[in-house]
Formats: sequence, structure tokens, C-alpha cells
Amino acid sequence: MSADRLSQIPSVMSIAPMHPYGTQYRLGPDGPQLQRVSDPVGDLDARRAAVGLPPAGLALEKLRDRLAAAPCLGTAAPAVLVDAA
Repeated sequence: MSADRLSQIPSVMSIAPMHPYGTQYRLGPDGPQLQRVSDPVGDLDARRAAVGLPPAGLALEKLRDRLAAAPCLGTAAPAVLVDAA
């Protein structure tokens, strides 16, 4: 492929979507990490508060806590599947 053709292909970073409320995460080397957010990053918690979301740092902390906890299977009886035929 020619250099001219390669220059016409946008980089993944330039077309990766940015999320305005910081609700998207990805798994990094230290656990979940916040995906890129729309600018200005400094206004993230204000944008979140305007739509009823907690601060981004608190949401990330709670997510990490949930992922670190043992699974809770609850006390519900198991489902019994019956052959309908």
C-alpha cells in the first residue's frame, strides 16, 4: 500500500468515540479504567451531576468494589426447564 493511501486511513484514536458522561470503562492492567471522555474533562462531574450520575471517581470505585466482591447467587430456587414437546 502506498504512503499516500496510508495517509488517507484515519487513525483509530482520532475516530474513537468519546463519551460525555464517563460511563464507559475498559479493562486495564490495574482493573477497570475510565474511557476517554468529551472535553472539557474538568467539567465531567458537573455533566454527570446534571443527569443524576454520581462523581466519576466514586462510580469507578464502586465498579471496582463490585468486581472484586464474590459473586452473589442469591437464594432463588433454580429454574426448571420443561420440554414443551
